[in-house]
Amino acid sequence: MDFQYGLNFDAHACSTGVLASCSDRNSLAAPLLLGLAWSCSIGGLGTPIGTPPNLILVQVYEENTAQTISFGQWMSWGIPVVLTLLPLAWWWVTRAVPRELDIQLPAVGPWRSAERRVLVVFGLTAVAWITRAEPFGGWQTWLDLPAANDASVALLAVVALFVVRDDQGNRSSIGRRRVKFLGGAPVVRWRHLSGSRFCGFGTECPSRRCIDRSGCATGFAMMLLLALAVTFLTEATSNTATTALLMPVLAAVALAVEIDPLWLMVPAAMSASCAFMLPVATAPNAVVFGSGELPIRRMVREGFALNLMGAYSLPRWRGYY
Repeated sequence: MDFQYGLNFDAHACSTGVLASCSDRNSLAAPLLLGLAWSCSIGGLGTPIGTPPNLILVQVYEENTAQTISFGQWMSWGIPVVLTLLPLAWWWVTRAVPRELDIQLPAVGPWRSAERRVLVVFGLTAVAWITRAEPFGGWQTWLDLPAANDASVALLAVVALFVVRDDQGNRSSIGRRRVKFLGGAPVVRWRHLSGSRFCGFGTECPSRRCIDRSGCATGFAMMLLLALAVTFLTEATSNTATTALLMPVLAAVALAVEIDPLWLMVPAAMSASCAFMLPVATAPNAVVFGSGELPIRRMVREGFALNLMGAYSLPRWRGYY
């Protein structure tokens, strides 16, 4: 299930309501939509399940090194990046926004039963992700489940959402049978899922010879060039396809030159999620552009500067991995 797409869709729905209640719609529409898209992409860097490139990196790294990247270990790399890029994105997107706007937010009602159940499922899922491998081997070791991974936890969460009922007390049909889940309809239904959201594109990858001849085979300069290349390459493709092609190549190059593959793979994977210019680059970009409130020229102009900020910021945290 595409959790990220659903989260972005809900965020876009919230932004539509805020824009409808704003008297100065023209000055707020683009900054609000850009802020939503950028925060979704930046926030996803904080965990290994936040964006598809992170998951691809974890899988390829484990296949090439036989070492596991734990949830907490990734957060020690990603959270500093998130805390660096989020203020930069906020400053950049709000620099021209008037300081006083007439906005009337709709009243927020009390929590519904279904919302509380979803919160419990999500909380348990997050705890299971974080404690899978740590501390002291995690529940994966305690329960003797060596094949368990983050995808297994996500699948259990999806199954739980199909079982947990909503607060309407209605029946739900799966196929031709009508089944009652614990006294009501499930929170998630099969018709809510769509395979059309998964797509991929092809692209080229830099070779080891190019890296060697550039004179920047080590250190900050190499990571900066790699981050810039991946960021702007992703603007013409999807971040998922870019990382799926790049991660095996970068892992092989790193092992060939006898350096830790994470030095190349982590900046590349995070850079693939830091493409803020074009709709095709990431799912959040596509969602906000589809609202019709964001001109492509504005998106490219604002995103180009943030691309440069992200590419420069990522190598600064290289000491964490």
